[in-house]
Amino acid sequence: MRSMLLAFLVTWAHQVQSETIPKHLRDQLNKAKSFLEIAENMEILYHPLLTNKHIQKSYTTEGPRQPIRIKAANFLKSSPSRLRTMVVEEPKIGNNAMDVQTTEHLSLFGSIMQGNDTCQLQSVCVPIRNDNRDPQVVLYPKCYEVMQCTGSCCDESERCHPQSVRIVEKPVIEMLYIGNNKFILNQTLNESMEEHTSCSCYDCGPDVPECPPGFAIGTDCKCQCMNKSDRYNCQGNHKWNEDKCRCECEPIECERGQTFDELDRCACVHKQKRDEVPIEPDVDSLPAVDLSSLPKLKARVVHHNPGIRGF
Repeated sequence: MRSMLLAFLVTWAHQVQSETIPKHLRDQLNKAKSFLEIAENMEILYHPLLTNKHIQKSYTTEGPRQPIRIKAANFLKSSPSRLRTMVVEEPKIGNNAMDVQTTEHLSLFGSIMQGNDTCQLQSVCVPIRNDNRDPQVVLYPKCYEVMQCTGSCCDESERCHPQSVRIVEKPVIEMLYIGNNKFILNQTLNESMEEHTSCSCYDCGPDVPECPPGFAIGTDCKCQCMNKSDRYNCQGNHKWNEDKCRCECEPIECERGQTFDELDRCACVHKQKRDEVPIEPDVDSLPAVDLSSLPKLKARVVHHNPGIRGF
């Protein structure tokens, strides 16, 4: 009898290990709010020999022990003492009694609630990068708030990703400090930023790479630069370096009498002009501009469709 039981257990365990969990069952497990909901919609068995087999169990009689089907209605809503005499589909067999520890543990499962994915759109502050290394140059604003996907996922193999995105343009003012508590308006810029329009949790598979600092897992499940907005603003003679996540100046050959200005202009400049000291205007003699007379800009709410798919 024992050899037959052992053969059954080996065969059953082999079948369990070789059969893949169907997708619809995985989806039900992910969406279930409680163990009570799982027990109502799935077939869950307690086996006297296999369940909690690491625990030393003592049974009053020896003999064949069959699996017991757990029913949500009369299992999770009962006390531990009631669970030991619960009604099952087959006639009650004395040596099928559930061990005390499993009974006490499962009596608490009705109160266990599964958490939810917190992957959702949230307003985050994205800093404006100042490529001008002159300490007298300042940008305003220093950051803009845009909607981006933040949070985490219940499944440890899944990551929170944007499902669709759009690129938005934000105005930026660059000013140069000229002393005596005065700034001169240097230039106005348009900063391109990535704004997420929808989010989702999905699995990148078992081979998820470990990203270095400054990188994060992207929508293609590969390491991508976190400062994506800087890439959109990398224009002109500059080229985006994906390995270093920065906008670099493409070197070019300069004519005689010129030198390559890599820091500021990313262009060839005349040596003598670069070394010249610019004449600062007498700002006290300049006419003042009354900003209060300028028309005020009104905020405009833009309703948009769910962005570009495939990100």
